[in-house]
Amino acid sequence: MAPKKSKSNASKGKIDDLLKRSVFYAVCMFVLYQVLLIPLQERDYPLFWVLSVVGYVIVLLELFFSRKTDQKIQFVLSFNIFKSSRKTEHMIHHIVLPSLMYLSGVLFLFFNRIRALDQVAIVILTVVFMLLFYNISCAYRRKYSVTRRTRYVFDFINIIIFYFSVDVLVNLVFYNGWSKFIIYIGSGIMTVFLIWLMLVITRQISRVTIFSTVFSGLVVAAASFLAFMIPVFNIAVIALVIAVVFYLVDVYWYHKLEGTFNWDIMLQYALFGVMAVILLLYI
Repeated sequence: MAPKKSKSNASKGKIDDLLKRSVFYAVCMFVLYQVLLIPLQERDYPLFWVLSVVGYVIVLLELFFSRKTDQKIQFVLSFNIFKSSRKTEHMIHHIVLPSLMYLSGVLFLFFNRIRALDQVAIVILTVVFMLLFYNISCAYRRKYSVTRRTRYVFDFINIIIFYFSVDVLVNLVFYNGWSKFIIYIGSGIMTVFLIWLMLVITRQISRVTIFSTVFSGLVVAAASFLAFMIPVFNIAVIALVIAVVFYLVDVYWYHKLEGTFNWDIMLQYALFGVMAVILLLYI
């Protein structure tokens, strides 16, 4: 009679399976982004956008099958699968943010034709999607509970989405002749939107938090304006500098919503932010 597997071994096996599947999905994303570079190099833009749409369908299928597999539910195209006390949280984490991540990555590749930079972006996107798929599967296995570690991952995704989006706006201004106001307005709107998603997830929407969110958007917009006023910042680092400011705003809100905020922590983050800006001056 074969010995029974212990619970710890069974749990470890499930984690290994989740990790393997997440790596497989991430490799698919890596291949997809690499394929998108081919029509870009040939300047076949219609084909690029067609492949981008096909890629988004693949992302949705991966997200759907992660949910289907880990919940062991029947394949039914119905919104009833979202019936849960945390359906809004999972809709944002598992549909909205992955969609924004994919779209911002596609636009970043479209506007940045530097091969080395594209490869770095693809590696970052691959790693982030691997973490994303793994955390989504873990969340489903825990029956809709999202851990603090999971929120760390999604906060990191927020920062990547913001940076890619602002970089696209910077390219539109310098290479397509758009007004600089699109960067100020766009960075502010993206800040408000991403923080609003945090408020929705934590169910802490109130007049005070909404006002503070709008104020945060104005702070990032003002920072983007100042970034253009400082002559030592070149085109390559402007989006990074603005992203550093958003990072400080994001961690402020994270600790505020978690109830762990204090000014000592923010001072440490601010020092890291200043160090990052100083390093960027030498790029």
